[in-house]
Amino acid sequence: MATSDPENMEQLTPKVPEPVSYVPCPRCRGEYTKLMANGVCLDCQSSFQAEENDRKGRFQLALALLGKKGMEEYRFDKFEAHAGVLKASQEACKFDPAMMNLYLWGPAGSGKSHLAGAILRKYLLKGEKVVRVNPPGLFRLFRKLEGKEEEAELTRLGQAVVLVIDDLGVGKA
Repeated sequence: MATSDPENMEQLTPKVPEPVSYVPCPRCRGEYTKLMANGVCLDCQSSFQAEENDRKGRFQLALALLGKKGMEEYRFDKFEAHAGVLKASQEACKFDPAMMNLYLWGPAGSGKSHLAGAILRKYLLKGEKVVRVNPPGLFRLFRKLEGKEEEAELTRLGQAVVLVIDDLGVGKA
């Protein structure tokens, strides 16, 4: 028995799904049915958030090591390079710890600590492991350590991408 009831007809007629349109994500070039409010896919949005959290963490670490004034001042663009320290400034700017070592020397006030701080800041903000110590602190540290602890501390210092020993020649005459 056939029915002409429109309600039953609607239930029996299969619905044809709407065609799905895909939108390319400008960052990863994947195709998605929906992009986030900032115009990228959910995966890229999550990646942006992780990168931002990582950047904030690196900044906080740099701030803890260098202090607020150090973060503002220890920059290559704030270094006043005059004739006597121009070469040191150029070498510090192009310093690559994977390829070279750098030893800065000169009289008090010539900018050695500033350049060392700028190098630390640069590599801290890149997320690299850096260590800054002064000789008295280093001596105190090793004086109280036993053999295995001393070895572990030397390993830790050796794992730093950048190791700055500041004020090496400063002391009482």
